[in-house]
Amino acid sequence: MYKRCAGILLLLHMIILVNIANLDLQNRLFEDAENLNSLQFARALDEVCGNERYVQCNVLSKEMRIEITDEELDVLARIVEAEAGGEDLEGKILVANVVINRVLDDAFPDTVTEVVFQEENGRYQFSPVGDGRYYNVRVSEDSYLAAYYALLGQDNSEGALYFVARAHAQEDRLRWFDENLTPLFAHGGHEFFR
Repeated sequence: MYKRCAGILLLLHMIILVNIANLDLQNRLFEDAENLNSLQFARALDEVCGNERYVQCNVLSKEMRIEITDEELDVLARIVEAEAGGEDLEGKILVANVVINRVLDDAFPDTVTEVVFQEENGRYQFSPVGDGRYYNVRVSEDSYLAAYYALLGQDNSEGALYFVARAHAQEDRLRWFDENLTPLFAHGGHEFFR
């Protein structure tokens, strides 16, 4: 119950409740919302409301994919920003999905914080932790939104457990990805693997 209340409070902090100018159009949007995935729904809301945000009660009742504290949500949003700050919302959601997929996979640690700060052979699994970018980014609203969507089940990652930005990766790291993992797909500047 505490986790659910914390999630609701967090969502309320992220979303500003405002008066809606075009109630009829928004009512039709909510009637159609069950046919949209959360990314499509967010885009539709942006078209209808511009920068205004509001909460529909059925959004608050969804189950999270993993139990998460407010501090871990901050860790997740921060690594999303550090890894995918220049990506679109879907690219940010995919990065959050990789972290969550690792939490759910027995081969990785069991919490978001442990996954993000995991070291193997003296190297952090997420390069922004190792090079310090993680600590210096200013986390955007989109990165929090991406983290929240991923926690609520928005997942197009095909079970990806790894990703790499080939244009920025070291040669030995790229070789390891290519020789040891199964490529799944590319989105934006990242390639995703299992």
